[in-house]
Amino acid sequence: MIGHIGALGMALRGRELACVLAAGMLVAGCTTLHGELAVRAGFGLLVTRYDADRDGGLNRAEIETMVDAAIAPERRQGAGWAALRAWLVARYLDQDMDHDGRVRADELARAPVAAFHCLDADASGRVTPGEAEARWAGCVIDNL
Repeated sequence: MIGHIGALGMALRGRELACVLAAGMLVAGCTTLHGELAVRAGFGLLVTRYDADRDGGLNRAEIETMVDAAIAPERRQGAGWAALRAWLVARYLDQDMDHDGRVRADELARAPVAAFHCLDADASGRVTPGEAEARWAGCVIDNL
């Protein structure tokens, strides 16, 4: 297990690795925090971290900063990076449901919360490995 975490850690940076590990804990039932609350809290922390002007949402510049921070500097080079960056920023901006020019935590959480509820077949607030395996393709693809 530690070897897998080490390899994953080399591909992801601190905050992103923490999110992946937290998601794994939720799926494995290793936490008592209700899954929807965890998803909403995570997006709340993300917005708080990158909301430089403290207006409660992320504007284009703040989203660009967030995307840049998620990718190791040595991987942010060339036309491939420029295209990926533009695509990621556009996907975040697509989630601005009220078209006010900023993406709030509740807007970011909308699709992942829907996917979580779809995966949580017994409405227990946790997704078991069996639920995830049985429902992953339909729930995640349909909701994200």
